Amino acid sequence: MVDQKTIQYYDREASRYAAATAKHSMNEPIGRFTALLPGGALILDLGCGGGRDLTAFSRRAFDAVGLDAAFELAKIARMTSGCPVTVGDILDLPFKENSFDAVWASASLLHLRRKDIDSALAAIRNTLVGGGLFFSSMKMGDGENRTDDSRFFTYFMPSEWEERLARAGFELIESQYDPIVSLNTDDRWMNTIARSIK
Repeated sequence: MVDQKTIQYYDREASRYAAATAKHSMNEPIGRFTALLPGGALILDLGCGGGRDLTAFSRRAFDAVGLDAAFELAKIARMTSGCPVTVGDILDLPFKENSFDAVWASASLLHLRRKDIDSALAAIRNTLVGGGLFFSSMKMGDGENRTDDSRFFTYFMPSEWEERLARAGFELIESQYDPIVSLNTDDRWMNTIARSIK
């Protein structure tokens, strides 16, 4: 189950969080991701937040479905995007096998405990058709941490994340990492696109 304190944070801060994330465009990675998909592909936005990316997929004429663990965020996402949004747990996905052409997980899996990551990746692969695409955006680093605002985070370095993807049955297509500027920089992110192997 997704960390309850993290869910409570997003329910409590839903309006503020949705407004803040709406200002940060993901158009560039969304463009790279959707360029690899057939027209009209069905995309699951896993941890859809306030619906920013659901809206972007819909505008590109893709069918998109959202899932979020926070009820208040899911409600905002539904209203913002016009897409169907389910309240649910990443570790217990309420979808049949082979349901989606693609899964988009932008800054969502990082809220899972490290010990649950492999189970989440297996569940994602099960929801994808053979050859389906999977995008993930994760914070780079080591270990786990609960921040001052009560959210839980798990961090990965690129080599370990790519190893986890391969172990779960994904073939890496591309990866992008924030460069190391100094040891005291803010969050560094990595984005990966992988294909399910079945």
